[in-house]
Amino acid sequence: MDDYVSKPIQPSSLIEVIARWIDNEGVRKPEPPSAASPRAKEIFDKEMVMERLDGDETFFRELLGMFLDDVPIQLERMQNQLKEEDFGALERQAHTLKGAAMSLGGMGLQKAALELEVAARNHEPDRASILLGSFEKEFAEFGKAVAAGMQDGQEDRREA
Repeated sequence: MDDYVSKPIQPSSLIEVIARWIDNEGVRKPEPPSAASPRAKEIFDKEMVMERLDGDETFFRELLGMFLDDVPIQLERMQNQLKEEDFGALERQAHTLKGAAMSLGGMGLQKAALELEVAARNHEPDRASILLGSFEKEFAEFGKAVAAGMQDGQEDRREA
């Protein structure tokens, strides 16, 4: 192995690595990043997700819908796990949500889940309680950003 592509694999990153090792003819160059604010992209980076899904808006909406429906259920489970001091289950649940959030462009949500995962791993109930609250707030921000991003996408399609 002479190179590395980190997860989650982004098509542009994979193309760049492949291009370094083969003849560059026919290799698509990645598009430059948009001018969205850094905090907005931290809350919800739809462009990153759409690139990863090769622009499949239908699949994206399906995944997003499942995630938005499932997180409140997972939050309730994590609250119960924290009350019962079941740190192993809390750590696993936070880890699962971390990966799902990252896959759907919720980088701030992913970071909040990571911090919660570490607190659970270290058996820190007070810190985990605070971080669970932070995760809930970040999820609310994610939901607002998603709604705004989806509305922007509909306006873009109407203008086209």
